[in-house]
Amino acid sequence: MRVDNTRVTTVVWCIAMKNKLPLLVGIISGLLMIFSGMTGGAGLWGMLLGWALSIVTVTPEVMLVLTIFLSVLNFIGAFGGFVVILGSLLLVTSHVRKGKFIISVGAGLGILGLFFHYYGIFTTQAWIVAILLLVLPAPGIFGCMLALYAQFKAKTMDTPAVAPSGGED
Repeated sequence: MRVDNTRVTTVVWCIAMKNKLPLLVGIISGLLMIFSGMTGGAGLWGMLLGWALSIVTVTPEVMLVLTIFLSVLNFIGAFGGFVVILGSLLLVTSHVRKGKFIISVGAGLGILGLFFHYYGIFTTQAWIVAILLLVLPAPGIFGCMLALYAQFKAKTMDTPAVAPSGGED
């Protein structure tokens, strides 16, 4: 089977041309998330596990699966901005769907962590501190919004990278 390399190169180049803006936006959003320190922190996942276990009684096997799942989310969430940058770099390769998924995980965990951060602030009743803590993660919020924009603007490949040959063996 013979592969036409010019067609493969053209298809990959067209994808790269389509996703240059999402790449740039994704890198900027990842840097903003890193700058603001936005992550889906470890305390968040422990709190969610404790909340889930207070509602439902589970077997030790299910507990092990939940612990492993939350540990993976904790690891990914700890590198929120870096994960968004990694996903953005995948947007200009043939792995666009994987890049979009990785961006959504990085930005989604950042947003979820931010939600619980704000919930903790508003339940403490320390309003002066709360106002300051609302302003500090503003670049991270903007970074999350930009990351989601980059994810939605990225175009996936419509045609296969390697076209089937004309019946040659």
